[in-house]
Amino acid sequence: MTMLHDRLADLADEAPASLPTPGLWDRGRRYRRRRRTGTLAVLGAAVLVLALLGGVTWHRGAPPVQPATGSVGLPDRVWTPSPWLPTTARPGRLVAVTGAKQGSWTGMSPGVVGISAITGEYAFLELPDLNPSHVEEVALSPDGGHVAYWLSGETEGTPNTLFSSESVAGVAVLDTATGTVQQHRIPTEHGIEPGLLTWVDADRVAFEAGQIVAGDDGSEMDQGSTREGPLMVWQPGQTPAPVAANGASGTDVIAAGHGRLVVADWSTDDPGRFRVIDLDDRSQDRRVGLPGPDFQYGNRLPVAIDASGQQLARVEDGRSPNRIRAGRFFHQPQVPRSGGTFAVLGWLDEDTLMVWRRADRGPLDRTVLGRVSVRTGAFEEKVRFPRLVGPGNVQFATDLLDAPSVHAEAPPRPLDPRVVTGLAVGTVLAAGVALLLWRRRVRP
Repeated sequence: MTMLHDRLADLADEAPASLPTPGLWDRGRRYRRRRRTGTLAVLGAAVLVLALLGGVTWHRGAPPVQPATGSVGLPDRVWTPSPWLPTTARPGRLVAVTGAKQGSWTGMSPGVVGISAITGEYAFLELPDLNPSHVEEVALSPDGGHVAYWLSGETEGTPNTLFSSESVAGVAVLDTATGTVQQHRIPTEHGIEPGLLTWVDADRVAFEAGQIVAGDDGSEMDQGSTREGPLMVWQPGQTPAPVAANGASGTDVIAAGHGRLVVADWSTDDPGRFRVIDLDDRSQDRRVGLPGPDFQYGNRLPVAIDASGQQLARVEDGRSPNRIRAGRFFHQPQVPRSGGTFAVLGWLDEDTLMVWRRADRGPLDRTVLGRVSVRTGAFEEKVRFPRLVGPGNVQFATDLLDAPSVHAEAPPRPLDPRVVTGLAVGTVLAAGVALLLWRRRVRP
């Protein structure tokens, strides 16, 4: 044991002295510094990209819309809304509504955008059970306080999906101040064919709902056939009541407003005979004459009746756009210099109309809203629209058409959240890969 110990001691004495590698400490410090510098650079770049992305998203984002109080205004311009605007059930008083594509994580779907009459803000309206095939048929009340729309729902029998994947089963009204929605469900075997949906005044909406004859298991002829429903008037909170007008349906209505309906009179064979129905005083119902039929642009009624119920205005039939005729029933003289008009939105006073027409200057596909004198034809432009936006795309609250003109700022255009999320995730992944490659590349 002693000999082994002595031998090991001798070997240890004979071994050469171990000397440290020259500059090893400095090399270690440089390696550590390079790894830390690269890591900080990668992390800093990732944080900078995320911060810029968040800043752009915040800058382009739109704040939630809340009901506001104050004076109303008519915007001097209407803008094409972004699909990524916020959604609200309480937008407050609206000056206009328009159908638009609304974005979501799963894609685009039909929606309705409201324009605030107080702030000019744009926002999608939360309309529960809105039927996506009839978005363009929503109706804004004259005072901008309610929005009527067609409901989706279940049928009692086989649904009819020939033209729409979701059946129409009623009508609803949104109160824009409170966000409450009142629904009127209509029993239906195979679904409803929506007809007229328009406001008679600020509180009552008129509608006509036809019953589809057959569902998907019926014959092609029956699937494409509809039985007309009665013309109904509904004040939300009450029971809808039929309008007793000799069996008139929604297709017979040519004008509505100020508590009155003007419908075709089928009690006589004479063409051009109509009946003015006063919903507040039926003793004031009367027969009238009117050259017609007149051109109807989309879902917009072809005739505008004034507050007195004695005057009307219409665009001449035959082509669109065309000239305006305005005056009393039985005779409406031509309004001077009124060519190029698509639709009459309403009467501002006994001599002034608000009309939708081609712009006097610029491309032919640009239209404007403006005031026109019935007597002289003098025109004053009030609202400009984007190119390719026609008179069926935007619906105004008719009682607000005479509101003071205000400058309209372009609404925000929020970024697609799917793109933002993808960029953020991509930045984090890219930073992780860069860190891994950097650490593998850097050697002591």
